[in-house]
Amino acid sequence: MKQIVLQGEEKILLIQLRKLGDVILSTPLIEAIKIKYPKSKVYFMVESDYLEVVEDNPFLEGVLVRNSRGSLFEEIKLWKEIARHKFDVVIDILHNPRTAYYVFFSGAKWRIAFHNPLRKIFYNLNIPWENRGYSVFVRFKLLEPLGIKDPNTNLFFSVPDLSLIHI
Repeated sequence: MKQIVLQGEEKILLIQLRKLGDVILSTPLIEAIKIKYPKSKVYFMVESDYLEVVEDNPFLEGVLVRNSRGSLFEEIKLWKEIARHKFDVVIDILHNPRTAYYVFFSGAKWRIAFHNPLRKIFYNLNIPWENRGYSVFVRFKLLEPLGIKDPNTNLFFSVPDLSLIHI
């Protein structure tokens, strides 16, 4: 597998737009990147319905939000926002057609996702898909080109203050 040589101060975007469990199971990747590259700036992209899960993550520089009920105009604005960030590395955890476009238009030097023959042109590092085992470990395959091989399985999610009232 091709290894990426990073200087350690790169801007890195992780994309996992939806499904509560999938967003939570993707959070260990954030911390793992910050442990390996403490000066990197890590961002996470998620749909608005799941923003509260990641917005208080101490390892994130920022969160990009897709309005799940947004218009085409909002989609185009989001593409421009992604490009404006000038990410060095974009990791598409979800790897669906919509996220493939986000990755492609990001202009990132390194565009990583699990291999899909229909979308391989959008990425320059296609990781073989192995749907075996704990899904956090499967997701960590996406970090191997960054030299991150030892999975950290600490899950992170924010608990909104209002929800504490009902506990």
